[in-house]
Amino acid sequence: MNSKKILIIMKETPFSGGDVTERLRFALGVTAGYYEHKADLFLVEDAVYLLKISGQSGEASRYLNSFKLNGFSIYVDLDSIRERKIDEKLIEAPFVKLERQKLPELMEQSDVVFSL
Repeated sequence: MNSKKILIIMKETPFSGGDVTERLRFALGVTAGYYEHKADLFLVEDAVYLLKISGQSGEASRYLNSFKLNGFSIYVDLDSIRERKIDEKLIEAPFVKLERQKLPELMEQSDVVFSL
């Protein structure tokens, strides 16, 4: 089996408890193993609040850092940022600003898409 390009779309708030941590753990897990899949993460809706915990202590922040260390892209939906009145200055490496209308293009470029 060849390695796959995987897109993981996250929608849930990081403040909903362990669910987000488990979703990030799953996201990293699908990239691990013998085939070393390439995965990108797209944060949309309430998942954009992950920007506020990035760089802090905690499991969710460590998983985000692992995405960065593995060279995976973490896209942040600008529409969701604006709707929630989150300061766009928080969007810095490893996060990449992306307009929501680019999501279908990302999905088309991926072999597998998960929505978590």
